[in-house]
Amino acid sequence: MSSLGTRDPRVGERSGAGSGSDGSGRRRWPRRLLLGIGAAVAVCALVAGGLYGYGRYRFDQIKTVHVPSLGDSAGAATGSENILLVGSDSRAVQGNDTQAFGSAQQVVGQRADVIKIIHLVPGKSQATELTIPRDLLVTLAGSDHKGRINTAFENGPDQLVRTIEQQFDIPIDHYVLITFESFKKVVNALGGIHLDFPTPARDKFTGLNITHAGCQHLDGAQALAVARSRHYSYFRNGSWHYDPTGDFGRIDRQSVFLQAVIHEAHSIGLLHPLKANAFLTSIAGAITIDDAWSFNHVISLGTHYRHFDSSQLKTYVLPTSIANNYGNLGDVLLPEKSADHQVIAQFLHPATVRSAAPAPRPSASKPAAASTPVQQVPLSEPADGSFNPRVCSG
Repeated sequence: MSSLGTRDPRVGERSGAGSGSDGSGRRRWPRRLLLGIGAAVAVCALVAGGLYGYGRYRFDQIKTVHVPSLGDSAGAATGSENILLVGSDSRAVQGNDTQAFGSAQQVVGQRADVIKIIHLVPGKSQATELTIPRDLLVTLAGSDHKGRINTAFENGPDQLVRTIEQQFDIPIDHYVLITFESFKKVVNALGGIHLDFPTPARDKFTGLNITHAGCQHLDGAQALAVARSRHYSYFRNGSWHYDPTGDFGRIDRQSVFLQAVIHEAHSIGLLHPLKANAFLTSIAGAITIDDAWSFNHVISLGTHYRHFDSSQLKTYVLPTSIANNYGNLGDVLLPEKSADHQVIAQFLHPATVRSAAPAPRPSASKPAAASTPVQQVPLSEPADGSFNPRVCSG
C-alpha cells in the first residue's frame, strides 16, 4: 500500500471521503493530530497559565532555537498569529522504541514527519489547524531545487519556515518541535488520553494492538502507536481490513490526538491556572520552541483560550494530487493551486470565507513511463474513515 494513499487491493471494505471542509469546518472524512503533535505547544498556547514565578522558571527550562525568518508576519496588526508545529522523525532520542521506529544508526538525520500550522485569533478565542502533507512537492526556499516539503527540515526549521511562506503565502510567527520521546512525555504528563475505537485495530510496525472496541485509556507509548500508524488495519465483519488512505488516514488520527489532548486538559482541570503550571513543569524538557516565545505571551494566550473546547478546533488539509514516478523522487504529491488557495483562505479566515467544495484525496495511478510526462491523478474515492478512533464523549 502506497503511503501516499493508493488503494490497497486487499482492502475488503470501501469507505469514502474528501479532504476539504464544509461550512462547519468538518471534512467528510474525520476531522480529528501531531505527532504531534505539536500537542505540547498547542496545549501550551491554548491552555497554559499558572503561578507566575515558578511557571516562568519552568518555562525558561524549555529548549529554544533561533529561527531568523520568524517575526515578519503582519498578524500582530490583525490580532492573529500562526504557530508552526513540527513532528520530527529523528530517532536520536528514541529510548526503548527502536524495534518499532528504528534507531539513530538505522535512520539518520531528521525530516518533518508532521507539519501543521495552528492559526490563532486570541481576541475571538478562535483556532484553526492546517496540515501540509509531508510528501508535497515544493521548491525549497533558497534554491531552485524541488523536493518533498519534509526535506526542508533536514538542516533545521528556518528553511521549512521560508518554504511555507514562499509556497503558500502563510506567515509564520512561532515554531514548536516535538519528537517521538517528547510525544510520550506530553501524553503521560496528562495521565494519558482517552480514544473511542469503533473496532479492534492494529499496526504491527508501530506496535498498536487494540483488542476490543470502545472508549479506552492510552498511555504515551500507546498514543504514539496510534499517531504514527500508517499501516493501520481494523477488524470488521469477521475479517481484518487495511486503511487504504495511507498518510491521509494517519493525518486524521493525528488530529484526533490533538483534540484528545485538549479534551483531557479540560477533563482534569488543566485549564485552571494553578494546574496548568504542573503540566508545563512536566513537559519543560519535552519540546523545543523558537526563542521569540515569551512566558507572558503564553500566559496571555492561556487566558484567551481558557475555555476553548476541542470541538471548536476546525481542521483543514491542503488538497493534492498524486504524481507517480516523478523523476528520481518516486511517488509524490503535487499542489492543487486553486483548491489550495481556497482552503488556505478558509484556514486563515474561517468566519468570513465561504467554504469550498470538498477536495478529493489521492487515488492510485499507473506509473508514468520514462518517456512520457508525469501524470497528475485527481484524488478520489478515499475511505470515509469510519474505522478511525474518535475522542471519547463525556
